[in-house]
This record gives sequence, C-alpha cells and structure tokens, in this order.
Amino acid sequence: ERLGVSVQELEGMTFGQIIPSETGKSRINYYRQVRESGKPVRFTDERMGRTYDNTMFPAPATTGVSRRVAVFARDVTDTVSMVNALAQSEKRFRDLFQHIPVPTYVWHWNGIDFILQQANSDANKITNGKANEILGITLDQLYSRTHPDIIADIQKCFATQSGFKSEMEYLLLATGKKHFFEVHYEFVPPDDVVLHTVDLTARREAEIALQTSYTVMEQKVVERTRELAAVNEQLRVERELLNQKNAAMRELITQISDSKKTLADSIQTNLQRVT
Repeated sequence: ERLGVSVQELEGMTFGQIIPSETGKSRINYYRQVRESGKPVRFTDERMGRTYDNTMFPAPATTGVSRRVAVFARDVTDTVSMVNALAQSEKRFRDLFQHIPVPTYVWHWNGIDFILQQANSDANKITNGKANEILGITLDQLYSRTHPDIIADIQKCFATQSGFKSEMEYLLLATGKKHFFEVHYEFVPPDDVVLHTVDLTARREAEIALQTSYTVMEQKVVERTRELAAVNEQLRVERELLNQKNAAMRELITQISDSKKTLADSIQTNLQRVT
C-alpha cells in the first residue's frame, strides 16, 4: 500500500526494483550486515518525504544460515515532527529563560529536598559565574546556616502553590558585596519553584543617601533656627536698650527745652527790669 502496488506484484521483485534510489543502496548494506552478523539493526531513513523507523531481524533457515531478513518499518514522520517542534520549543524556552533581565533560579523538588536546577545568565553575571558552579546543590546545603528564611519562603511557595514576594539583604559570597533584593517566588507545576531576584541595591543606596541628606539638612535647619533665635534675642535686647536710650534722650531734650524756656523768661524779666 505504501509503494502503491499489490502484494502479488511485489513478490518476486528484487530489492533494487522496489527501491531504486540512494535509500535502496543504504538498505542493501543493512541487509548484508544483518545476514553476515546474525544480529538485528535499527536505523531511520526518509522516503518520499516520510520518515521511517526501521528494524531488520535475521531469519535463520533450518541450516542456521541467515538467508532471509525480516523488516519492520514504522512511519514516524508525525512523531519526528512533534519531537522537533518540542525541541525547538524547549530551545526557545531556554533562550527566553537565559534572557530574563533579572537573576533567576529554578529550584526542583526531588522528593527529599530542593535542588538548584537552573540559573540564567544574569544570575551568573551577578555572581561572577559562580551560579553555574552550584547547580545540583540542595537548598539545605546552601542556606541552612546563612538564610533559613529563604528555605522557609521556598517551602511556603511550594506548599501553598502560590506566588509572593519579599525583600531581603543578601551577602554575595562570590563578590563579598551586600545586596538588597526584592525576591519573587513563583510555583511552577508540578515540582519547581522559580525565584526572580530584583536587585534594589542602587535604589536602596539612593534612598539611604537621600535620607542622610534629609537628616543633614534637618540638622542644619535646627542649627540655623537656633542661631536665628539667638540673633533675634540679641536684637530684642538691643532694641530694648535703644528704646531706653531714646526715652532718656527725649527726657534730656525736654529738660533742655524747659531750661531754655526758663532762661529766656529770666532774660526777658531782667531786660524789662533794666528798661
């Protein structure tokens, strides 16, 4: 049926007559190999745009000589297409995973503990390539002494099968630098927990610098306010002294005016008397 001829027509035909092509030549070699070795062979070939999985078995005669070969050919075109599509999909997923723009880690539950299964390029970049070196290590081995909180969060994510995020300070042993991360935990069925770690170190440092600047400014404002209060108090005292001096000056001017008037009156009286 595959070749488009009947069984009666096929009987008695030579192999070259049935498959007159390069595929036929390679098949002849497989036939000879099976007959000479007495062992089966398995191979894949293509004919007329279809892919076949072939197995040849020796069929010894009563004399023990393998003159006949039994061939089983299975059309695996659709299977191969699906496998290729799956391989392309997996490659695309790996490429996408590697290009996630934040350090990302995949922890796999093996029934006993979580195993670090994958780390993307950003994870290796921030750890100077150390992330790939710890692939296969267990969660307990990595964090039991330093970060039991991470263990608890991964276990919580796996148990609840739900995602959440938390913030934490983390010392990267590979670089010796402290970082501040916003960690996103995501459950991926059936047995994985994915961690996306957003590095907030620069933002946190900026916030600390800004807060420090605010604190310094507040201190300067308090000091300047204190200085202004002292200056105002000094001005108030000087103003009071000036007011007192002005009052004394007015009183002195009044006394002088009175004295001048008295003197003028006395002079006028004397003039009148003399006159």
